[in-house]
Amino acid sequence: MSYKYLFRLQHQNFPLLRLFLFSLAATIGILLISIILQGYQDLYPILRYQTSVFKKSTIILYKPVSFWSNFNRKQLFFTQEEIEVLSKQPFVHAVTPFLRSAFNVTAFIDHPLLPRFYTALFLESIPKNYLNIASWDWDSTSKVVPLVFPKHFLHLYNVAFAQSQQLPLLSEGMIKRLRFRLHLSYGNRQKVMDAAVVGFTEKFQSVLVPPSFLQWANRYFRGKNPPPTRLLVQLKNPLDSQTALWFKEKGYETLNPWEEVSKVVFILRWIVIAAVGIGGIIFLLSLALIVATLQWVFVQNQVSLRILYYLGYTPKQLAFYYQCLGSLLLILGFVIALFATSWLRNRYLSLLENYFSVVPSEFEVLYAVVIVAVVVLLVYWWWVFHRLSRIVKC
Repeated sequence: MSYKYLFRLQHQNFPLLRLFLFSLAATIGILLISIILQGYQDLYPILRYQTSVFKKSTIILYKPVSFWSNFNRKQLFFTQEEIEVLSKQPFVHAVTPFLRSAFNVTAFIDHPLLPRFYTALFLESIPKNYLNIASWDWDSTSKVVPLVFPKHFLHLYNVAFAQSQQLPLLSEGMIKRLRFRLHLSYGNRQKVMDAAVVGFTEKFQSVLVPPSFLQWANRYFRGKNPPPTRLLVQLKNPLDSQTALWFKEKGYETLNPWEEVSKVVFILRWIVIAAVGIGGIIFLLSLALIVATLQWVFVQNQVSLRILYYLGYTPKQLAFYYQCLGSLLLILGFVIALFATSWLRNRYLSLLENYFSVVPSEFEVLYAVVIVAVVVLLVYWWWVFHRLSRIVKC
Protein backbone atom coordinates (compact mmCIF):
# COMPACT_ATOMS: atom_id res chain seq x y z
CA MET A 1 0.00 0.00 0.00
CA SER A 2 1.47 3.36 -1.04
CA TYR A 3 1.54 6.57 1.03
CA LYS A 4 -1.40 7.86 -1.03
CA TYR A 5 -3.76 5.12 0.15
CA LEU A 6 -2.30 5.16 3.63
CA PHE A 7 -2.92 8.91 3.95
CA ARG A 8 -6.47 8.48 2.62
CA LEU A 9 -7.15 5.79 5.20
CA GLN A 10 -5.72 7.84 8.07
CA HIS A 11 -7.56 10.95 6.94
CA GLN A 12 -11.00 9.32 7.24
CA ASN A 13 -11.09 9.39 11.03
CA PHE A 14 -9.05 12.53 11.52
CA PRO A 15 -10.72 15.63 13.20
CA LEU A 16 -9.17 18.18 10.87
CA LEU A 17 -11.51 21.05 11.83
CA ARG A 18 -10.76 20.67 15.52
CA LEU A 19 -7.04 20.60 14.87
CA PHE A 20 -7.35 23.67 12.66
CA LEU A 21 -9.14 25.62 15.40
CA PHE A 22 -6.45 24.73 17.91
CA SER A 23 -3.79 25.81 15.43
CA LEU A 24 -5.65 29.10 14.98
CA ALA A 25 -5.54 29.63 18.75
CA ALA A 26 -1.78 28.96 18.66
CA THR A 27 -1.50 31.57 15.90
CA ILE A 28 -3.26 34.15 18.07
CA GLY A 29 -0.92 33.35 20.97
CA ILE A 30 2.26 33.68 18.93
CA LEU A 31 0.90 36.86 17.28
CA LEU A 32 0.24 38.43 20.67
CA ILE A 33 3.74 37.62 21.86
CA SER A 34 5.51 38.74 18.68
CA ILE A 35 3.66 42.07 18.26
CA ILE A 36 4.22 43.04 21.91
CA LEU A 37 7.92 42.15 21.87
CA GLN A 38 8.48 43.85 18.51
CA GLY A 39 6.53 46.90 19.67
CA TYR A 40 8.68 47.15 22.80
CA GLN A 41 11.83 46.89 20.70
CA ASP A 42 10.64 49.66 18.36
CA LEU A 43 9.31 51.98 21.07
CA TYR A 44 12.21 51.68 23.51
CA PRO A 45 14.67 53.81 21.44
CA ILE A 46 11.98 56.49 21.06
CA LEU A 47 11.24 56.55 24.79
CA ARG A 48 14.93 56.36 25.60
CA TYR A 49 16.23 59.15 23.38
CA GLN A 50 13.27 61.28 22.23
CA THR A 51 11.28 61.60 25.46
CA SER A 52 12.19 62.18 29.09
CA VAL A 53 10.68 58.90 30.33
CA PHE A 54 13.86 56.82 30.30
CA LYS A 55 16.44 59.59 30.42
CA LYS A 56 18.62 60.09 33.44
CA SER A 57 16.34 61.71 35.98
CA THR A 58 17.58 64.36 38.40
CA ILE A 59 15.94 64.34 41.81
CA ILE A 60 16.34 66.40 44.97
CA LEU A 61 17.06 64.32 48.05
CA TYR A 62 16.60 65.48 51.64
CA LYS A 63 16.00 64.13 55.12
CA PRO A 64 12.50 64.37 56.63
CA VAL A 65 11.76 66.98 59.28
CA SER A 66 10.03 66.10 62.55
CA PHE A 67 9.28 67.91 65.80
CA TRP A 68 12.48 66.48 67.32
CA SER A 69 14.53 68.05 64.52
CA ASN A 70 14.27 71.35 66.44
CA PHE A 71 16.47 69.89 69.16
CA ASN A 72 19.05 68.39 66.82
CA ARG A 73 19.22 70.15 63.48
CA LYS A 74 22.42 68.34 62.57
CA GLN A 75 20.35 65.24 61.76
CA LEU A 76 19.10 67.07 58.67
CA PHE A 77 22.64 67.48 57.34
CA PHE A 78 24.26 65.07 54.88
CA THR A 79 27.70 63.98 55.99
CA GLN A 80 30.53 63.37 53.56
CA GLU A 81 30.35 59.67 54.37
CA GLU A 82 26.63 59.54 53.49
CA ILE A 83 27.30 61.32 50.20
CA GLU A 84 30.07 58.86 49.32
CA VAL A 85 27.85 55.87 50.14
CA LEU A 86 25.10 57.30 47.96
CA SER A 87 27.53 58.00 45.10
CA LYS A 88 28.65 54.35 45.07
CA GLN A 89 25.14 52.97 44.59
CA PRO A 90 24.69 51.24 41.20
CA PHE A 91 21.61 53.31 40.33
CA VAL A 92 23.32 56.68 40.91
CA HIS A 93 25.06 58.54 38.09
CA ALA A 94 26.19 61.63 40.02
CA VAL A 95 25.58 63.38 43.35
CA THR A 96 25.89 67.15 43.72
CA PRO A 97 25.26 68.81 47.10
CA PHE A 98 23.26 72.03 47.15
CA LEU A 99 25.38 74.89 48.44
CA ARG A 100 23.23 77.02 50.77
CA SER A 101 23.65 80.40 52.38
CA ALA A 102 24.67 80.47 56.06
CA PHE A 103 23.82 84.16 56.58
CA ASN A 104 20.79 86.44 56.50
CA VAL A 105 19.60 87.69 53.12
CA THR A 106 16.99 90.32 52.35
CA ALA A 107 16.18 91.70 48.92
CA PHE A 108 14.54 95.02 48.10
CA ILE A 109 13.78 97.16 45.07
CA ASP A 110 14.55 100.85 45.25
CA HIS A 111 12.89 102.22 42.10
CA PRO A 112 10.98 105.50 41.87
CA LEU A 113 8.27 104.07 39.61
CA LEU A 114 7.64 100.91 41.66
CA PRO A 115 6.36 100.36 45.20
CA ARG A 116 9.07 99.53 47.69
CA PHE A 117 9.53 95.78 47.72
CA TYR A 118 11.26 94.09 50.63
CA THR A 119 11.51 90.38 51.43
CA ALA A 120 13.70 87.87 53.21
CA LEU A 121 15.37 85.28 50.98
CA PHE A 122 17.38 82.13 51.17
CA LEU A 123 20.00 81.45 48.55
CA GLU A 124 21.21 78.20 47.09
CA SER A 125 23.64 77.29 44.37
CA ILE A 126 24.24 74.48 41.92
CA PRO A 127 26.75 74.05 39.08
CA LYS A 128 26.11 75.76 35.78
CA ASN A 129 25.63 72.51 33.86
CA TYR A 130 22.25 71.98 35.56
CA LEU A 131 20.97 75.33 34.30
CA ASN A 132 20.46 76.67 30.82
CA ILE A 133 21.87 80.08 31.75
CA ALA A 134 24.52 81.90 29.72
CA SER A 135 25.65 84.55 32.25
CA TRP A 136 26.28 82.46 35.36
CA ASP A 137 29.71 83.71 36.38
CA TRP A 138 30.74 85.86 39.32
CA ASP A 139 34.00 86.96 40.92
CA SER A 140 35.06 89.53 43.45
CA THR A 141 35.27 92.22 40.76
CA SER A 142 31.71 91.70 39.53
CA LYS A 143 29.32 94.56 40.24
CA VAL A 144 26.09 92.56 39.94
CA VAL A 145 25.15 89.20 41.43
CA PRO A 146 23.24 87.08 38.89
CA LEU A 147 20.05 85.47 40.20
CA VAL A 148 17.89 82.67 38.83
CA PHE A 149 14.28 82.76 40.00
CA PRO A 150 11.77 79.92 39.99
CA LYS A 151 9.01 80.51 37.46
CA HIS A 152 6.58 79.33 40.10
CA PHE A 153 7.46 82.32 42.31
CA LEU A 154 6.69 84.80 39.54
CA HIS A 155 3.45 83.00 38.71
CA LEU A 156 2.26 83.14 42.33
CA TYR A 157 3.18 86.81 42.53
CA ASN A 158 1.15 87.73 39.44
CA VAL A 159 -1.95 85.60 40.07
CA ALA A 160 -2.17 85.92 43.86
CA PHE A 161 0.02 88.42 45.69
CA ALA A 162 -0.05 91.27 43.17
CA GLN A 163 -3.81 90.88 42.71
CA SER A 164 -4.54 91.10 46.43
CA GLN A 165 -2.14 94.03 47.08
CA GLN A 166 -2.95 95.97 43.90
CA LEU A 167 0.68 95.78 42.82
CA PRO A 168 1.94 95.96 39.22
CA LEU A 169 2.03 92.70 37.27
CA LEU A 170 5.52 91.67 36.19
CA SER A 171 6.57 89.65 33.17
CA GLU A 172 9.87 87.77 32.88
CA GLY A 173 11.24 90.50 30.63
CA MET A 174 10.32 93.21 33.15
CA ILE A 175 11.91 91.28 36.02
CA LYS A 176 15.16 90.95 34.09
CA ARG A 177 15.30 94.74 33.60
CA LEU A 178 14.98 95.44 37.32
CA ARG A 179 17.91 95.87 39.67
CA PHE A 180 17.60 94.36 43.11
CA ARG A 181 19.58 95.19 46.21
CA LEU A 182 20.73 92.33 48.42
CA HIS A 183 21.34 93.05 52.09
CA LEU A 184 23.63 90.35 53.47
CA SER A 185 24.33 90.14 57.19
CA TYR A 186 25.50 87.92 60.01
CA GLY A 187 26.56 89.12 63.44
CA ASN A 188 28.30 92.45 63.12
CA ARG A 189 29.07 92.03 59.43
CA GLN A 190 26.85 93.56 56.75
CA LYS A 191 27.09 94.04 53.03
CA VAL A 192 24.78 95.47 50.36
CA MET A 193 25.19 94.27 46.77
CA ASP A 194 23.41 94.82 43.48
CA ALA A 195 21.68 91.83 41.88
CA ALA A 196 19.77 91.08 38.70
CA VAL A 197 17.61 88.21 37.52
CA VAL A 198 19.30 86.58 34.52
CA GLY A 199 16.95 83.65 34.04
CA PHE A 200 14.15 81.48 35.32
CA THR A 201 13.92 77.80 36.13
CA GLU A 202 11.09 75.30 36.38
CA LYS A 203 13.23 72.55 37.92
CA PHE A 204 14.24 74.23 41.17
CA GLN A 205 11.98 76.06 43.60
CA SER A 206 14.62 78.27 45.19
CA VAL A 207 16.55 81.44 44.38
CA LEU A 208 19.86 80.40 42.85
CA VAL A 209 23.17 82.26 42.68
CA PRO A 210 26.54 81.24 41.21
CA PRO A 211 28.60 78.83 43.36
CA SER A 212 31.56 81.23 43.34
CA PHE A 213 29.45 83.99 44.94
CA LEU A 214 27.93 81.78 47.62
CA GLN A 215 31.29 80.25 48.52
CA TRP A 216 32.78 83.73 48.87
CA ALA A 217 29.83 85.02 50.92
CA ASN A 218 29.81 82.02 53.28
CA ARG A 219 33.53 82.42 53.92
CA TYR A 220 33.12 86.16 54.41
CA PHE A 221 30.30 85.88 56.96
CA ARG A 222 30.85 82.44 58.55
CA GLY A 223 34.36 81.41 57.58
CA LYS A 224 33.21 78.20 55.88
CA ASN A 225 30.40 76.59 53.88
CA PRO A 226 27.61 74.93 55.89
CA PRO A 227 26.96 71.18 55.48
CA PRO A 228 24.42 70.40 52.76
CA THR A 229 20.80 69.65 53.61
CA ARG A 230 19.77 68.79 50.06
CA LEU A 231 21.42 66.72 47.37
CA LEU A 232 20.97 66.80 43.62
CA VAL A 233 21.04 63.15 42.55
CA GLN A 234 21.24 62.05 38.93
CA LEU A 235 19.83 58.55 38.47
CA LYS A 236 21.02 56.15 35.79
CA ASN A 237 17.60 54.56 35.46
CA PRO A 238 14.70 56.34 37.22
CA LEU A 239 12.52 53.27 36.64
CA ASP A 240 14.67 50.97 38.77
CA SER A 241 12.42 49.78 41.60
CA GLN A 242 15.46 49.26 43.85
CA THR A 243 16.07 53.02 43.91
CA ALA A 244 12.91 53.89 45.83
CA LEU A 245 13.43 50.94 48.19
CA TRP A 246 16.96 52.06 49.02
CA PHE A 247 15.85 55.65 49.72
CA LYS A 248 13.05 54.36 51.93
CA GLU A 249 15.42 52.16 53.92
CA LYS A 250 17.72 55.13 54.50
CA GLY A 251 14.81 57.37 55.50
CA TYR A 252 15.42 59.84 52.66
CA GLU A 253 12.69 61.74 50.85
CA THR A 254 12.60 63.12 47.32
CA LEU A 255 11.17 66.37 46.04
CA ASN A 256 10.74 65.58 42.34
CA PRO A 257 7.73 63.42 41.32
CA TRP A 258 9.94 60.82 39.59
CA GLU A 259 8.50 58.06 41.77
CA GLU A 260 5.04 58.60 40.28
CA VAL A 261 6.46 58.22 36.76
CA SER A 262 8.37 55.16 37.92
CA LYS A 263 5.18 53.62 39.31
CA VAL A 264 3.25 54.27 36.08
CA VAL A 265 5.97 52.77 33.89
CA PHE A 266 6.36 49.89 36.37
CA ILE A 267 2.65 49.12 35.94
CA LEU A 268 2.95 49.40 32.15
CA ARG A 269 5.87 46.99 32.18
CA TRP A 270 3.85 44.46 34.14
CA ILE A 271 0.97 44.92 31.71
CA VAL A 272 3.36 44.06 28.86
CA ILE A 273 4.71 41.07 30.80
CA ALA A 274 1.15 39.93 31.56
CA ALA A 275 0.14 40.27 27.91
CA VAL A 276 3.17 38.26 26.80
CA GLY A 277 2.34 35.71 29.50
CA ILE A 278 -1.25 35.45 28.29
CA GLY A 279 -0.03 34.98 24.74
CA GLY A 280 2.36 32.28 25.92
CA ILE A 281 -0.39 30.51 27.86
CA ILE A 282 -2.70 30.61 24.83
CA PHE A 283 0.08 29.20 22.66
CA LEU A 284 1.03 26.44 25.10
CA LEU A 285 -2.60 25.48 25.76
CA SER A 286 -3.19 25.29 22.02
CA LEU A 287 -0.21 22.97 21.63
CA ALA A 288 -1.48 20.90 24.55
CA LEU A 289 -4.92 20.61 22.91
CA ILE A 290 -3.30 19.60 19.62
CA VAL A 291 -1.33 16.92 21.42
CA ALA A 292 -4.46 15.77 23.30
CA THR A 293 -6.37 15.60 20.03
CA LEU A 294 -3.70 13.47 18.40
CA GLN A 295 -3.56 11.26 21.48
CA TRP A 296 -7.32 10.77 21.20
CA VAL A 297 -6.95 9.94 17.48
CA PHE A 298 -4.25 7.38 18.24
CA VAL A 299 -6.35 5.70 20.94
CA GLN A 300 -9.50 5.66 18.78
CA ASN A 301 -7.60 4.13 15.85
CA GLN A 302 -5.15 1.95 17.72
CA VAL A 303 -6.64 -1.25 16.28
CA SER A 304 -6.30 0.03 12.71
CA LEU A 305 -2.81 1.33 13.41
CA ARG A 306 -1.69 -2.02 14.83
CA ILE A 307 -3.12 -3.87 11.84
CA LEU A 308 -1.20 -1.58 9.50
CA TYR A 309 1.91 -2.10 11.61
CA TYR A 310 1.58 -5.91 11.35
CA LEU A 311 1.01 -5.56 7.60
CA GLY A 312 4.51 -4.12 7.31
CA TYR A 313 4.22 -0.40 7.86
CA THR A 314 6.87 1.00 10.18
CA PRO A 315 6.01 3.46 12.98
CA LYS A 316 7.87 6.11 11.00
CA GLN A 317 5.58 5.60 7.99
CA LEU A 318 2.44 5.57 10.16
CA ALA A 319 3.49 8.78 11.94
CA PHE A 320 4.39 10.62 8.76
CA TYR A 321 0.80 11.69 7.94
CA TYR A 322 0.18 13.13 11.41
CA GLN A 323 3.55 14.78 11.44
CA CYS A 324 3.02 16.43 8.04
CA LEU A 325 -0.52 17.60 8.69
CA GLY A 326 0.23 19.00 12.14
CA SER A 327 3.43 20.65 10.91
CA LEU A 328 1.57 22.23 7.99
CA LEU A 329 -1.01 23.77 10.30
CA LEU A 330 1.64 25.01 12.73
CA ILE A 331 3.81 26.47 9.98
CA LEU A 332 0.76 28.17 8.51
CA GLY A 333 0.00 29.65 11.93
CA PHE A 334 3.55 30.94 12.39
CA VAL A 335 3.57 32.49 8.91
CA ILE A 336 0.22 34.21 9.47
CA ALA A 337 1.46 35.53 12.84
CA LEU A 338 4.60 36.95 11.23
CA PHE A 339 2.72 38.64 8.39
CA ALA A 340 0.16 40.06 10.81
CA THR A 341 2.96 41.33 13.08
CA SER A 342 4.71 42.96 10.12
CA TRP A 343 1.48 44.64 8.98
CA LEU A 344 0.61 45.94 12.45
CA ARG A 345 4.19 47.13 12.89
CA ASN A 346 4.07 49.16 9.69
CA ARG A 347 0.80 50.70 10.85
CA TYR A 348 2.02 51.90 14.23
CA LEU A 349 5.39 53.04 12.83
CA SER A 350 3.59 55.22 10.27
CA LEU A 351 1.59 56.78 13.11
CA LEU A 352 4.70 57.37 15.23
CA GLU A 353 6.42 59.14 12.33
CA ASN A 354 3.93 61.99 12.79
CA TYR A 355 5.38 62.74 16.24
CA PHE A 356 8.91 61.31 16.35
CA SER A 357 11.93 60.71 14.18
CA VAL A 358 11.53 56.98 13.70
CA VAL A 359 14.37 54.77 12.53
CA PRO A 360 12.87 51.25 12.29
CA SER A 361 14.94 48.63 14.05
CA GLU A 362 15.65 45.24 12.59
CA PHE A 363 12.72 42.83 12.56
CA GLU A 364 14.39 40.64 15.17
CA VAL A 365 11.14 38.98 16.25
CA LEU A 366 11.31 37.13 12.91
CA TYR A 367 14.38 35.22 14.05
CA ALA A 368 12.86 34.44 17.43
CA VAL A 369 9.65 33.13 15.86
CA VAL A 370 11.61 31.00 13.37
CA ILE A 371 13.69 29.49 16.20
CA VAL A 372 10.56 28.77 18.27
CA ALA A 373 8.86 27.27 15.22
CA VAL A 374 11.81 24.97 14.49
CA VAL A 375 11.97 23.82 18.13
CA VAL A 376 8.21 23.24 18.32
CA LEU A 377 8.18 21.27 15.06
CA LEU A 378 11.12 19.10 16.10
CA VAL A 379 9.51 18.31 19.44
CA TYR A 380 6.18 17.69 17.69
CA TRP A 381 7.71 15.24 15.20
CA TRP A 382 9.54 13.41 17.96
CA TRP A 383 6.42 13.16 20.15
CA VAL A 384 4.19 11.84 17.33
CA PHE A 385 6.71 9.19 16.38
CA HIS A 386 7.44 8.21 19.99
CA ARG A 387 3.77 8.05 21.03
CA LEU A 388 2.56 6.17 17.95
CA SER A 389 5.41 3.68 18.30
CA ARG A 390 4.35 2.84 21.82
CA ILE A 391 0.73 2.35 20.76
CA VAL A 392 1.37 0.04 17.82
CA LYS A 393 3.99 -2.05 19.66
CA CYS A 394 1.89 -2.67 22.77
